Amino acid sequence: MVLQIPQSRFPDQIVKEVVQTALRNEADLARFRHEQFAKECWGLEQKFGIATEVFLAKFEAGELGDSEEYFDWFAAARGRAVWKQKADVLAEVAA
Repeated sequence: MVLQIPQSRFPDQIVKEVVQTALRNEADLARFRHEQFAKECWGLEQKFGIATEVFLAKFEAGELGDSEEYFDWFAAARGRAVWKQKADVLAEVAA
């Protein structure tokens, strides 16, 4: 997919550089957010002694109960996945 940039009063090269820089900055932010969620998951993995993927399977199957901490872990796991995807997409588009 090729992004179409609307006509600008600025030279195409300047527009391209500014947009690429903005996308790289957003990719950096997305990577940072992903890392924060990954650290949160890691801490919970250490506390409960299971990998996030195992936790998710058990949680989604209703095997773990309704602890608030489990919901936080679930949210962190989802956040980790969402921000990883955003970082990957932005990095690819900014290239």
